[in-house]
Amino acid sequence: MIFKPTEALPPSATITFTLTQLVKDDGGQPLDYDFELNFTTASTTASTSFSSNTGFESGSTGVRFFGDGAVLSGAQGGVSPAAGNSFAVITTGEALVSSGYAVNDTTSVLVAGPITTSFSKLSFKADFASSEFNDFVDSEFDDTALVIIYGPNGVKAFTITSVNIAGKAGNTQVTGLAGLPDEGDEYAGHTGWKDYSVTGISVGTPAFVVFVVSDVGDTAYSSALAVDVVSFQ
Repeated sequence: MIFKPTEALPPSATITFTLTQLVKDDGGQPLDYDFELNFTTASTTASTSFSSNTGFESGSTGVRFFGDGAVLSGAQGGVSPAAGNSFAVITTGEALVSSGYAVNDTTSVLVAGPITTSFSKLSFKADFASSEFNDFVDSEFDDTALVIIYGPNGVKAFTITSVNIAGKAGNTQVTGLAGLPDEGDEYAGHTGWKDYSVTGISVGTPAFVVFVVSDVGDTAYSSALAVDVVSFQ
């Protein structure tokens, strides 16, 4: 689904973007709850592009974090980069990968961009980890990962995965990724690196890709989203 603002978003502005339960992902699944994202648009003087750092090998070039997020190098516990030596991680916790805390103790955001070349397809690898596995699978505590692509011509949102979507059969135990398990449970699971893609993108340029991980219903059981090997076509 494409959302098109009536006019271009202004630079250096704080924007509130709300996804209601009427929104469905490309698989036809509705959101379990309204999701609100607050972000700041880039300044008109932004000079660092994400286009040359899609594997995060140049650190945070073209990348901004809100909440708890960082570019990590080398293996992190049971997880190694999908390619190269680095990958990005955002968490729903407190200073698990950085000195930051999840916004409202629930949500962290990675904003990648600007992407100055037009594209209609976004591909990436993601590994979703959570201390919600396995006790809270199929419960209301459905920590979720999203990706949002926005530009001057619109916005497209896609559910990457969640605790309930992955389920018990879709995760294996992990330790050491983003400090998980951090509290509340001795078990943390992860999906492992999986390939994802979003097609039919026509948001214009400059475009930005926003990865979001959000805690649902509690602040004791953290989740993390690792991202690597982003590409545009």
